[in-house]
Amino acid sequence: SIFAYLWMYLTVSVITPDVITPAEAVLTFAFLPALVYTGYHSDIGTFGCTGSETASEVSRPVHMLNAENAAEAEVAIISRMRDVRRREDPGGDMTDQQVATIAAEELGLMQRRSIARYRV
Repeated sequence: SIFAYLWMYLTVSVITPDVITPAEAVLTFAFLPALVYTGYHSDIGTFGCTGSETASEVSRPVHMLNAENAAEAEVAIISRMRDVRRREDPGGDMTDQQVATIAAEELGLMQRRSIARYRV
């Protein structure tokens, strides 16, 4: 977070150079929950939602399907797979699994991977 680095610079170099006062320590500790909250939500993609979709709609996992809407989901996936195949794979190079994965992600039936997954 840029704010965290800016705050660290201000407290160490500008406000009271080379000395951390108790007030600065308390404020730094008070900022921690807000920074963790914003970091978490940026990792799961809440801040990246556009339009009418919410983060829960974007990352709803497959296990949340129930018997009532499973048939609807199957029809929607097959229809979306046709659209994806037409749009993304005019040459016919993609496997059915790749097309199904893209279709499920677009429908919100499959959880998208967070950038946090790739951090080591």
